[in-house]
Amino acid sequence: MDATSPRRFFVSHEYSNYCDVQNLYHQRHEIADNSISRHLPASWWGNATEEELTEEMVGMREILRKWGNVATQDIKGYRAPYIQVGGNTEFKVLKDSGFLYESSMPTQRYLNDPFWPYTLEYRSTQDCEIGPCPTGTYSFLKKLASMDDVWVVTVSQAIEWIKSPTKLEDIEDFAPWKCDSPPPPGCSSADCKLCNYPAWSRVMSTCAPECPPHYPWVGNPDGN
Repeated sequence: MDATSPRRFFVSHEYSNYCDVQNLYHQRHEIADNSISRHLPASWWGNATEEELTEEMVGMREILRKWGNVATQDIKGYRAPYIQVGGNTEFKVLKDSGFLYESSMPTQRYLNDPFWPYTLEYRSTQDCEIGPCPTGTYSFLKKLASMDDVWVVTVSQAIEWIKSPTKLEDIEDFAPWKCDSPPPPGCSSADCKLCNYPAWSRVMSTCAPECPPHYPWVGNPDGN
C-alpha cells in the first residue's frame, strides 16, 4: 500500500505483533490507540476513573512508542474498547494527554447523511447511542483511485485540512498530505524478537533492542 491511500489502525496490546505494527507505521499508515487491556465487562469503560483511563490510554501510547517504535506525536487518535465511551472523564483524559481525536461514538441519526468531524467547544447534535457520552466542551478503492479530485487520507490528515482548508489546485503542496520525507524505519524479520512470558501465557513480538523483563501491562507499559 503506498502513501497515497493510508489506513488507520486502532491497536490494543494483547497478542499484538509490534513488528507488524512498526511495518504498518513504516508504510505511513496511521497507528492509533485502543487501550492496553480491553477490560471486560464493556461497561467498565463507562465507569472507569480518570486514573484508570490514563493508565490504559497513555500506557498504550507508551507501549506503541517503546515496543512498536511509533513516535508518540504520531499516535493522535483513540477508540474506546467495544465503543463504550467514558463520558466527560474519558474526554478530559484525552485533552490532558494531548490526543487529537476520538472515534468511538456510533450514530443512528446520521446513517444516510455524512457527519462532518467536529470539535467539542459546543455540544454536538450527534445522538448518544452508547452512554455515557461527553456533555462537556473540549471495488471502492479502485474507483476512488480513478478520480483526480478524491484523496484517501487518515483522520489526523483530514483534521489538518479542516484546520487549514486548501484548494484542490494547491493540494499537491499541502504539507500534511505530502510523502516526501523519509518514512519511519521498518522492522525486518531478522530484527523481530519474540518475547515469551510463560507466567502470563503471553508472547509479544517487537523490534525494540531488547525484550522487556516482564510483560508490559496496565501501570507498567515499560515491562520493568
